Order: sequence, then C-alpha cells, then structure tokens
Amino acid sequence: MLVRLVRVARIFRLVESSSSIRAILSTLYISLPGLSNITSILFLILFVYSTMGVHLFAKVALTSNIDAHANFQSFGRGFLFLLRAATGESWDHCMYDLASSTPGCVSDPPYDPNMCGFNDTEGCAPLNGCGNPVAYVFFCSFTLIVAYMMLNLTVAVVLEGFVNSQEEDDDSILVPELLEEFQYKWAEIDPTATGFIKVDKMLAFINAVAPPLGWIGIPLPMTQFFRYACKCVFLQAFATFLFHCGLMYGFYRCAPDTFI
Repeated sequence: MLVRLVRVARIFRLVESSSSIRAILSTLYISLPGLSNITSILFLILFVYSTMGVHLFAKVALTSNIDAHANFQSFGRGFLFLLRAATGESWDHCMYDLASSTPGCVSDPPYDPNMCGFNDTEGCAPLNGCGNPVAYVFFCSFTLIVAYMMLNLTVAVVLEGFVNSQEEDDDSILVPELLEEFQYKWAEIDPTATGFIKVDKMLAFINAVAPPLGWIGIPLPMTQFFRYACKCVFLQAFATFLFHCGLMYGFYRCAPDTFI
C-alpha cells in the first residue's frame, strides 16, 4: 500500500517539473469561477425547459425514441432526457416523435393518474396522447442555446483563463512590449518592410534586441544560432534572413520545451 502511495506521489513531482502541465492546471484554476457561472446558467436552462417539456409533452404516446427512459412524464426524467439531448444524442429523432401523431391518438387527453407511465401497474390505461408540433421550436431552440451558445461561452472562459495565466507568469513569451521592440529594431534595418535583412546585418540586429528575443549584453552562442537560422530556406537561397525566422528563434529561446 505504501509503495502505491509513493507511485502516486510521483505524479505531483511530474506536475512541478512540467511547465506545460502547470500551465494547464493554472488555466483550469483561473477558469473555475467562470465555469461555475456557466454551469449555473446551464442548470437554469435545463430547469426551465424540463418544466416546459412536462407541460407540453407529458401525455404523448411512447414510441421507439420516446420510451420509458426518455420522456417528459415527470420532471426528473425530463431533466435527464434534456441532459442527454444536450450531448446531441438522437435529439432530432425524439423531436420528430414528440411532434408526430400516431394513429388513434387523442389530442390533449385529460390527465389520468392511472395511465401507463404515471402509474406503471398491471392494467394501467394506455398513454395515447398526440404529439405537439411545438416540439420543433422546443428542441431547435434548446439545441441552439445549449449546444452552440453555451459551448462557445465555455471555450471563451477557458481562453480567457489561459490568457490570464500567461499574464501572471513572469516567464511568459506573450509580452507585447518585447514584440514591439523586436519590430522596432527590425524596422531600423529594414525600413521598407520587405521582411528580409542581409545576413551581414543579422548579427547586429540580434545583438540590438533585448533578451529573451535577442542577445543584447549576452555572449552570442554562434553554433546554436546558425544551426537554427540555416533551417530557413530563405537564408540558404537568397542569403537573407526572414523576419518570422528571427521571431520564432526568440520564441524557441523563451520556451524550448514547448516549441514545436
């Protein structure tokens, strides 16, 4: 048992040593308040639609898709039914069955507690209510709100959490000031904005940019730099250095473990 606990503890050591995992956990932690708000809104939407579903479709006859587990005969089953529909599972088939009328059905039958579904005992009265065309509006609006709007809101909250976690990280490479300085120094050497500079001016440019995108005040490891720079086809073909190659090299220096 003790050995297993030690093995589990290795996971926490991995989290401390991996910057990528720490970034993910930091994003999740920052996003929790926003995700809890979205969850509350989603619960409210499910509550409202479940109540509407019971009022509109509780007495609709059962079919192959509207069965004992997926129906609006009670609030609880309706809530679980909509929760399943929110994942996109057969919601269109259920919508069609709730909007269609089976042969011999009764339009809006009076409520009878002895009907099958409300009272599943031997000899219960068959549930034979007709469908309601409102089901098309009901399910289309529900799917639009939950599957699209709520999903986009969730993604937006997670992205905002990621940006905030990057801003709180002192080692973040996404610093606008560094990028502006890189562009300004490049413009001094390339005033016409061609996107290229001559190789003989390349070292002067790198030495004029502050770390971590440049090497100002730091001894320049020539071997490492040329190993990366020579991968650029523009450098080999035209004896020029591409703007984006220099920028990517700076990113590589900032985060070599996550650079792809």
